[in-house]
Amino acid sequence: MPTVFISGSRGPCTQSIASHLADHGYSVVVNGEACPHNATRSNIALDDSAAVSAFFDQFDNGPENTLAGVIIVPPPPLGASIANTSEERWEQSFADTVLPAFLLTQRAGKTLTRQGHGALIFLGSIHAEKPTGFDHLHAENAAACQMLCREAALDFGTRGIGCFYVQRGVFPADEPDGTPLTNVYSAPDLQYPARSYPGEDCLNGLIQFLLTPAATPLSGSDLRADFGMTMFYGWQIPENSAPPSWDGLRHLFHKHHHAPPPPPVLAPVAATGRPPTAIITGGGKGVGAGIAKVFCQAGYRVCIGFNANRDLAQKTLADITAAGGDAFIFQADIARRDAVQAMVAECVRRYGGVDVLVNNAALQPNLYIREYDAKTLRDIWEINIGGYLRCTQECLPYLAQSPCPRIINISSIHGKRPAVFDVGYAMTKAAIRLFTREAALEFKDRAITVNTVDLGACKIEFKTGNYPFRLVHVPGTMQQPRHPLHKLTTPEDVGQLALFLASANAAQITGAGIRIDGGAVLV
Repeated sequence: MPTVFISGSRGPCTQSIASHLADHGYSVVVNGEACPHNATRSNIALDDSAAVSAFFDQFDNGPENTLAGVIIVPPPPLGASIANTSEERWEQSFADTVLPAFLLTQRAGKTLTRQGHGALIFLGSIHAEKPTGFDHLHAENAAACQMLCREAALDFGTRGIGCFYVQRGVFPADEPDGTPLTNVYSAPDLQYPARSYPGEDCLNGLIQFLLTPAATPLSGSDLRADFGMTMFYGWQIPENSAPPSWDGLRHLFHKHHHAPPPPPVLAPVAATGRPPTAIITGGGKGVGAGIAKVFCQAGYRVCIGFNANRDLAQKTLADITAAGGDAFIFQADIARRDAVQAMVAECVRRYGGVDVLVNNAALQPNLYIREYDAKTLRDIWEINIGGYLRCTQECLPYLAQSPCPRIINISSIHGKRPAVFDVGYAMTKAAIRLFTREAALEFKDRAITVNTVDLGACKIEFKTGNYPFRLVHVPGTMQQPRHPLHKLTTPEDVGQLALFLASANAAQITGAGIRIDGGAVLV
């Protein structure tokens, strides 16, 4: 009997899937406390690569044990604001969600590759695209797992393995405490076109189908199974008619809106009279250096954050100073909170505040799924998304006092488009996409806009992280004759876009991702 492993027992929906599959010819193993009577319960430490590997070893010993598929179930959102997320909560979220999903994908992919068939199903949520408004970690993790699915589809797809990301909608068990900032949870049963929650068994047939070979052509797909929730704008009420009376509306209104929301802050505090100030992480070289130069040319005073290469940071500073700019360099490992605090404190001491934060520093190891280990994944997560969180938190009190506060997150087209040769990098860039949207919601009443620059191939002189490149030659679509705009993006191009997003002219742009790749994704 083929086995299906389900990584968690979150909510009635997951338990219904387990019971349904067990009734339809599968041996189902559920990891967690809650387990249907017709399934087998396991208690594997999914953040331990040795424990995960030991479970899947049984399927590598002969044809009598076959693995039909693995269903990866994330834990539920618990509530976490960007401003107040602690280091402990950050680390726990990684250990509970991102690391288990990666280790399961890596190890199960090995077994399924040997078999030549099977499925990896990520039972995700609509929050891979739509912010929660109350738990940024959940949304970032959902987006990261969505990209992990796409990378796995590229890596394993040629070997007959299907990889699918299912965006489930909202169920009664998902309602959070408090008042989220999105309408999804304000009255979720009214967000569905059918005017009611879907049943707990609504995904059973879809999951069963995805375990079959017939679903393999859909590998890499995002399957939005939310019953139209994310595209529904509410029922239209004819003019001069009374609104419909839905059961539960009054209860939901009082539950979630028992107190009026605070009035929005329509304008920031008065202008300070000082030149604007920006902190740019990873500003010593490459894209960050280009942004720093453009900002200084525009009259900003800039704190250039760097970590590994002081010589290049000094060169960037010398170029800026020679052109009449005002900047200083500061060495800070953004994986360490004390280093971030020191960098922000020095910027405030020198310049009196922070108006713009450009989160740019990142690692790109250029490793395939099978080449990653837990430490490398953790390291890249701590910098590429954790560093953005720490810098945002530490700058927040000063941004709130700025006349034109901006957060600009430098990301990549690989936040949506798999990188093939670096799954961890792509996962972090997907997480940044949702971090940006969550931050835009959370900071809206402080007049802080938060946006992402999605960068494509860029002409840079040096590579971060001392990792080898995987590309043997430049793809044809990046070469002069076939590239839509006939040139690669430069760091200064990125700087000009960031400068616009930092300006008053971009005051109505927030939560957006703006692609700058010369049209490369089009060809």
